[in-house]
Amino acid sequence: MALDGKCLAEARALLEQRREANAEETAKRRREALRACPGLAELERERRSVSMRLVRAGIDGGADFDALEAQGRELNARRARLLAAHGISAESLEDIYSCPVCRDRGYTESGRLCSCLRELYEGVRTREMSRMLKTGDDSFDSFDLTFYSDEYSAALGSSPRAQMQMVYDNCRVYAEKFSLSSPNLLLRGGTGLGKTRLSACIARTVSEKGFSVVYDTAGSVFDVYETRRFSRDGDKADEAERGAARFSECDLFILDDLGTEMTTSLTQSALYTLVNTRLNAGRPTIINTNLSPSELAKRYMPQTVSRLEGEFVQLRFYGSDIRAIKLDRKYYDS
Repeated sequence: MALDGKCLAEARALLEQRREANAEETAKRRREALRACPGLAELERERRSVSMRLVRAGIDGGADFDALEAQGRELNARRARLLAAHGISAESLEDIYSCPVCRDRGYTESGRLCSCLRELYEGVRTREMSRMLKTGDDSFDSFDLTFYSDEYSAALGSSPRAQMQMVYDNCRVYAEKFSLSSPNLLLRGGTGLGKTRLSACIARTVSEKGFSVVYDTAGSVFDVYETRRFSRDGDKADEAERGAARFSECDLFILDDLGTEMTTSLTQSALYTLVNTRLNAGRPTIINTNLSPSELAKRYMPQTVSRLEGEFVQLRFYGSDIRAIKLDRKYYDS
């Protein structure tokens, strides 16, 4: 599974801050020791000189290697005695590392991501997901199916609640069993039927499994493509380029509210490029829209619509606007 580049960069920056703070503390301790211990500065210079000569002797095979080693041990002993006489331990002047495994580099000697950087990454990713979802209750357990009518509908052959129970079950199984071979989903239905809420539930669950997830609205996503295409500000254009890369490269991309953006030739082209790129790479995508199939056909390129119809599993949402129902319940409960 892929790591989110933006979150990883932020985690590395946090690790760098930690490394700089440790280096500053080490330097502070050494300065204080030099002030407290007359003669320590000269000892340190001698130790560095012997250490450099040892390295050269080891490389060149110098005959004085053993003598230099003995001299180094003697200097270390003298240093330890001097520090002890002033109540300072030699260990307190060693380099400080928050992580002894990677020494705050973030990667082990074998080149693998260290657990310390992974922990920072997970923290950043959790905060990023919370920011994207803008709420802390996007969980399947809190999804309330009682907002959907349980009255039988001849048109559906069942009740809206029964239909939505199937949609809910499909979304939950999708999230809990998500893998990079999971299918694409197209969540369709009118306004206020829970498409955004259920896709947010999927996003949170999949993210908690360790996959990189990007969740954003159509308006925000296409603004990124517009900035990348037209901005004359180099920094903004570079940031937009990185944003577009995140949309294409994350393990799961969720595009919310397709159809609410202003339709232009650029948004049509961007949507096709995004969908097609992810399909070719085999990366799952979820798209939410209020648009009917005929409305999709009117707004977007035939190539895009063909991919949405042929490469996405469609889940249809039924019922009445939950927002209005919540307002009614609040009114009658007050």
